[in-house]
Amino acid sequence: MSTQQAAILQMVKDARQKGQRVGEVLATLGIKRATYYRWKKGMGGRSSSPGGRSLTPAEHTRIDQVKDAHPEYRHRRIQGLLQTEGCYVSASAVYAHLKKRGQVEPYVRREAPWKQPRYEIRQRNLLWGSDWTKLSIGHVRWYLLTVIDWFSRLLIAFDVVPTVNASHVKAVYQQGLRGQGLLLSAEQKPELRVDRGSPNTSWVTKEFFQDLEADLSFARVRRPTDNAITERFYGSIKPRFRSSFLMV
Repeated sequence: MSTQQAAILQMVKDARQKGQRVGEVLATLGIKRATYYRWKKGMGGRSSSPGGRSLTPAEHTRIDQVKDAHPEYRHRRIQGLLQTEGCYVSASAVYAHLKKRGQVEPYVRREAPWKQPRYEIRQRNLLWGSDWTKLSIGHVRWYLLTVIDWFSRLLIAFDVVPTVNASHVKAVYQQGLRGQGLLLSAEQKPELRVDRGSPNTSWVTKEFFQDLEADLSFARVRRPTDNAITERFYGSIKPRFRSSFLMV
């Protein structure tokens, strides 16, 4: 390590003892934080604290202030708040400080979402599920679009289309209503469970269901269990496609 690097490290150390932040000193000197800590590691000055360095008294005080003002905040949220203020400390350093004060609350894992069903089906034509999957027919991409009744597992309607847009979602739902004799007779149309793909969330689709006075139910993001019946259907038929003339 050069004499200049050692002098800079000593300058930062002296400034920290006076209550200044490392980032402020490095910004004044025009030195990157990564460069500073690389020099410090090469010098053998690696701190024993989880964040790679000891917290300054000012940082200790600020962490205490945030925790006292917001007792519900955990260490990561406190670290994010401090970072927006220009105080760059690691989440692990905040955690270590809170642990010494006995302010680390036990983490209670929330109940799995599939243990709280969002639907109750007691008969046919109350809740339908719809989705689509890709097919390769003659080396050309197609999409299989389906509507399935969740109570009976009956395939209510389906279509094979070159692409999927709002008009196809509307058409396959109308096809299901006609097939079940519900297009004109039913006072309340079946609820349709779909994912948050753009054909489902478009204003054209939403307006169509509003005009029909039917409910359009959206599954949560990254929750395939919210449309489990439809997903299971595709999981069952895809191996058969692969073994026949269709390749998914």
